Amino acid sequence: MKPDFVPLNFRTRIQSFPDCEGLHYIRIPKTKVLKLGGRFLVRLICTLNNKLKYPCGLQGIGDGTGWVGLSQARMKKLSVGKGDLVSVKLEPDPSRYGMPVAAELRELLHQDKQGKRRFDKQSPGKQRNIIHYVGVPRSTDRKLERALLIIENLKRLPEGFETATGIFGTKSNFNRRS
Repeated sequence: MKPDFVPLNFRTRIQSFPDCEGLHYIRIPKTKVLKLGGRFLVRLICTLNNKLKYPCGLQGIGDGTGWVGLSQARMKKLSVGKGDLVSVKLEPDPSRYGMPVAAELRELLHQDKQGKRRFDKQSPGKQRNIIHYVGVPRSTDRKLERALLIIENLKRLPEGFETATGIFGTKSNFNRRS
């Protein structure tokens, strides 16, 4: 079910969590969370300073307010830092998975019915991890290699016991950038 709300615009400052100074975020006030449907774990499209647009998930802080993550790379693209004021636009993410799917993975899922069935049984978070992992490399060959690895691993694992280590092969494979 997709969220039913109109795009939301506001200004706020970039913050970081006290226990993790490297994790930056945009705080979403409780009044804005209510306008977003009052729920968390909702997929959104976030636009900052009318320049940078990216898919994200609304997370809860615990007091009714929410947060959307902001990576160091995105902060660098915007030339902003902790404490800087940014304009925020939040709108529903109309995509199925909350991020673009690499053509190589999309085609493999189209051709491999068992692989598609196993992929569809994964949680939305695991699906996004798989989509991200396959989509990171620039090379088509590398994307296809990753897609084949993931789908074969999914089919090999017992249903209901798909762990990150099992799906991605090894922790070092998951952490590799390309």
